[in-house]
Amino acid sequence: MTRIAITMHIIQGDEDTEGFKNAIEKCVDDLSFRWNIYHEMVDITSKAIIIPHYEKNIELKEAEEKVKQNPTDDKLKNEYKNLLEMHSSYKAAMTFDMIISSNVDLDTNKIIFPNCDASECEWDYFDSFYEEYIAKLNLALVMAFVFTQPHMHVWNTEVYINEIYYSSENYVKEIIPIGTLKEYKTIKKVDVSYKKALMWIKNHTSLCGNRDKSPSAFSALTYVFNRQYHEGLIYSIIGLESIYSPGKSGISYTLQKE
Repeated sequence: MTRIAITMHIIQGDEDTEGFKNAIEKCVDDLSFRWNIYHEMVDITSKAIIIPHYEKNIELKEAEEKVKQNPTDDKLKNEYKNLLEMHSSYKAAMTFDMIISSNVDLDTNKIIFPNCDASECEWDYFDSFYEEYIAKLNLALVMAFVFTQPHMHVWNTEVYINEIYYSSENYVKEIIPIGTLKEYKTIKKVDVSYKKALMWIKNHTSLCGNRDKSPSAFSALTYVFNRQYHEGLIYSIIGLESIYSPGKSGISYTLQKE
């Protein structure tokens, strides 16, 4: 058996501290679900921790040094505490844990399935298996968060195999533009829970293997957050082109001609 953990890091933005903490806790409150990973329904549990982050600057360093030199001075302690609060923000780590029945050997990049003859197994190298199943689950977890908390910023995700670091995806530059965010808030009439968004992705997209293709709009959004699924954006552009720009100058006509 192999333990896999996916950790998603979220940083605090303009939202207040309590709002940030409550939103994260609400996402993973008693959250558990099942996901299809190569003919196996895997149980996945989650947990979250909130981590304070202090931005070090000259003013803060000087106040810290004064407290060290005068450890009994309550006035200096209070001033330092107030400065910490002023220059602090929070980040969250949401971890999703699962155990699959297969055995993974990272040294040889092999995956061995139980009760399966090697010649009959569809997968041999773990990196290929990872891209087909774990990377897609990773993307689903990120997209569900984007749908439910679009004003928050996913920093990156990290994947651990048997507690050994394996891979990461960086989303530092992938953030919803302010204009788009305002429009989204206008049309979003009902709050959607993280689990509900995740189950919609599971049942209506190809990320869990329940559909051959994902809806074009979803594919276009995933392109922003994961560039390896670029074909979805192309299909979406072709669809929009056929509606708003008919004629012989578009991508669709060019592809057909080729």
